[in-house]
Amino acid sequence: MILTGGGNITRISRELQISHSNVKKYLEEMLAAGLVEEVKLGRARYFFPAWRDPRIKILKELIESEK
Repeated sequence: MILTGGGNITRISRELQISHSNVKKYLEEMLAAGLVEEVKLGRARYFFPAWRDPRIKILKELIESEK
């Protein structure tokens, strides 16, 4: 999910096994830093990596090189 797309807070929390409140806090910090983008569909909020950000590209390359 993290490298291939995005998700809502519940999905991210479940997949990473991190509490909902911590995921929300981290996502808000990453939004402020420009590392993730938010899409709102009605009341639902979905978060995606900011693929245009060079920091995200580097992070993706590092993670993929470890596979």
